[in-house]
Amino acid sequence: MTSFVVYDVFTDCAFGGNKFAVIPDATSLKEDQLQKIARELNFSETTIVYPPVDSENTTKVRFPPRLWKCPLQVIP
Repeated sequence: MTSFVVYDVFTDCAFGGNKFAVIPDATSLKEDQLQKIARELNFSETTIVYPPVDSENTTKVRFPPRLWKCPLQVIP
């Protein structure tokens, strides 16, 4: 079983924003499994988190590129 969390972003009230899924530990998942999970969630954005690849970083983050429906937007 894979755990994930869902956040509402760009809002100040629950269930009022853009749904955003985070898979906090994808180390045991294969690429095809990640694609299936993202497809099943059917959110515009899904974030996949891995442990860092080097000591200068705290984590490694991926987005399933084949499922992108629009370019990534970073809002400061």
